[in-house]
Amino acid sequence: MSRRIKADFDSLVKFVEDYHLSIDEQQKDYFKSMHKKLYAFTIFTAELRIQGFNESSLLFLKETSSDLMIALFCIIQGLYKTAKIELRCSIENFLKALVLINTPIVVEEKNVYKVFDLARTDIHFDGKLQKISFATLQEDYKVLCRTVHGDVTTFVPIGALSLLPNYNEEQLQECVKLYKGITERFLEILFINYRANVDKMHPENYKDLFDCLSRTTKKLVNDALFSD
Repeated sequence: MSRRIKADFDSLVKFVEDYHLSIDEQQKDYFKSMHKKLYAFTIFTAELRIQGFNESSLLFLKETSSDLMIALFCIIQGLYKTAKIELRCSIENFLKALVLINTPIVVEEKNVYKVFDLARTDIHFDGKLQKISFATLQEDYKVLCRTVHGDVTTFVPIGALSLLPNYNEEQLQECVKLYKGITERFLEILFINYRANVDKMHPENYKDLFDCLSRTTKKLVNDALFSD
């Protein structure tokens, strides 16, 4: 083993030995706001399962929940690029979860942009609010793709420590905004398509779901469902 390789490995070992999380109140507020959205999505998925929802769709909704959970964990750890990869996966799985109900072949589609094309004409995204939410998800997906593929000129230097968790306020804020926005769009689309299921929820779940939704989402959904 060369001196440089050994030195880098020693740095890695020291990092692992010394590693611990120190979270200030501002960071805690960021994590709390993301957790609320995740919790709401988890409630919705669990209630759909209890109420006998499409089993194949549930598999993809559970994968979406898993993607969101991993993304949150990565953001807390300072693994922002990995978090964005998981957020991108969450959008893909969410679209497939709903589209497959009427177009089962979508699960075999490898081209994500064709998945978006199928979703664009699917009944779940046919409505003023759904179309707006879908368009926002598509824009967020593009942002995530640019980040994931990256610009080779901005890649970090070679070395173990350069690839390990590292707190960055700017990247944290960006991830929080993306996370909350994407999850809120998921909830809007589920809510407006499955309001009947919402009304059948356990009272505690029903209350928690509404506590986690933003005022904007509640107003948008209410207007979409009950406006002339």
